[in-house]
Amino acid sequence: MKTNNGNEKQEMISLTAVAKISHKGQITVPVKVRKILGVGEGDNIIFEVSVDGRVEIKGFQRKTLSSLIGILPARPEPLDVYRLRPQIAEEMAKKVQKKG
Repeated sequence: MKTNNGNEKQEMISLTAVAKISHKGQITVPVKVRKILGVGEGDNIIFEVSVDGRVEIKGFQRKTLSSLIGILPARPEPLDVYRLRPQIAEEMAKKVQKKG
């Protein structure tokens, strides 16, 4: 089985863990569960509750800015905002005319 982050392979296991709810409604996720979900400090956990009361917990890792670099294809040339100003002004004028 792959962890939720897809990086590590683990054997298919069955685990039962107990967590106590604090007076603030917080729980501490047991270490073994965090490892299986592939989550750590700062990551989110998704709780999916079905109508029959079953709860599925999934790890959801936050993306860092550096992990997003290169996710989009590079533009052939950078946008020149100053060159686009006349076009932007024209579009804004059209919107104002439609409102008035």
